[in-house]
Amino acid sequence: MPRRDRRLTGFTVTAASLMLLATGCGVQRDEAGGTAASAAPSTCDTKEESPGVTESEIKLGVTSGLSGPSASAAKPALDGQQWYFDKINAAGGIQGRKIKLTVLDDQYQPNVALQNVRRLVDQENVFAITGGVGTQNFVGGLPYINQAKIPAVAPYAPSNQIGTMQNPYVYMLWTNFSDEFEALTRFLIEKRNVKSFSILAMNGDVGDDALAGAKKVLDAAGMEFKTVVRSEPNTTDYRPIAEQLKQAGADYVLFLATPPDVGNAITAMQKIGYKPGIGAQSDMLDSGWIEAFGSVAQGLVAPSKLANLEKSDDPKVKQFVADWTSAHSGKAPTSWNTVGYVQALVTAEALKQAEALTRSCFEASLQKMTDFETGVIPPITFGPQERQGVRAAGIEGIKDTGTVTEQPFTAIGN
Repeated sequence: MPRRDRRLTGFTVTAASLMLLATGCGVQRDEAGGTAASAAPSTCDTKEESPGVTESEIKLGVTSGLSGPSASAAKPALDGQQWYFDKINAAGGIQGRKIKLTVLDDQYQPNVALQNVRRLVDQENVFAITGGVGTQNFVGGLPYINQAKIPAVAPYAPSNQIGTMQNPYVYMLWTNFSDEFEALTRFLIEKRNVKSFSILAMNGDVGDDALAGAKKVLDAAGMEFKTVVRSEPNTTDYRPIAEQLKQAGADYVLFLATPPDVGNAITAMQKIGYKPGIGAQSDMLDSGWIEAFGSVAQGLVAPSKLANLEKSDDPKVKQFVADWTSAHSGKAPTSWNTVGYVQALVTAEALKQAEALTRSCFEASLQKMTDFETGVIPPITFGPQERQGVRAAGIEGIKDTGTVTEQPFTAIGN
């Protein structure tokens, strides 16, 4: 196993994990119809013009689904980002400058996200884009990110097409859906001895990503899905889908859908007496989802991406939890607060290490980031030709009002 992957194998986690909402993308093209750039600059030019940087300020931008289907994740993630940037500013800022975060709501709509990216670049003159939650909205802004050659750090948008040199200005942290479902399906076959599967996947490229990851493992095992059901977000009546899944009669049903849709589909299946094993994406490990649907989702298993904030012995995790809790009247951070914290932490670290506050030096700093430890996710490594900073997942199961570790973080894709 290569050095970068070997470091992940022993990283044990009990996750209260993440959410994502998405429809992915194909090959990105600029407005003239050409393919997106294939490589970002790795040479630091200390003399180049630096939009968004003044003697006192570094202006960053975020577009995120603060209203619409992704709001329950996007809002607390933004809170985590802003909290950490405020903490940095209170300590004197970065290279003598305070961070100013310009926030735009894209409503989880790709066309609005594209407009927001244009505004952030052309009107707000931000130095870089940071964070955000939701895949289909972030994908909507990709053409202008590539055209403007503006760095975008750690969006929570785990499409298979992000985190590759196809979109070289985007620096990804979060394991994509294909990898999540590859890890989940392999675990269920190898550790649970599951013999048959069905899958419910939302329409679009993200559903295709999940199918591809699970199918890779099924093909290797000589298996096929009993049935593949596609759905739209916010489906109001899941009984027909539940009947279709019941008729197929698989031992396990896998889900890639918005968290409320997963919960509603499980409820509909149980109402008609179909109670298979359930697997889903990491969203379902979030404490809020467990509180809402845990009574019908006991035993659900899912890939995990975050350390257990309550049980981790990592000093960095303990310090983060203590600092957050102290600043929020004794309230502990949620998994989505933690996502935003990591997004801000990685952005701030690259700014601190940059030789100069220019975009090329900022990217050179990111590309030199090797085994960067946040505590709450596996170590992060980028490079001149590497945009996927983390590629690992654990497996967690829902039990009572929390989760239990079924498998520690392990590298994916080897």
